[in-house]
Amino acid sequence: MPYGDLDYEELTKILTDNFNVLADEAAALSDRNLILEHKLTFAHEQVIFSSNLQALFYCMMRNFSSRSGVAKAATTTDKHHYPELLAWLVTFLMSAFRLLYAYKVHHSINN
Repeated sequence: MPYGDLDYEELTKILTDNFNVLADEAAALSDRNLILEHKLTFAHEQVIFSSNLQALFYCMMRNFSSRSGVAKAATTTDKHHYPELLAWLVTFLMSAFRLLYAYKVHHSINN
């Protein structure tokens, strides 16, 4: 095809249109990448939070089972062990709520 037969204005228009399509696709991919990074960060925070809560639970259970009177309360219906069991449960819940509050504060500061 000889150079004289080329329509430079048409080629420039096609090139510009295709470049705009490419720029739109690149922007869409960049946005999607950003969204996926935020989702991954949130999922990672949830895993860390869950493992911390699980560790707290196991620590409290180990503390619970190490006390002979409280451990006995878990296996018996003898009512004089209920105050110890209730005290342990309140301690566990307070620790869990402190952890939840710390996570909420940390998460709200970072966002």
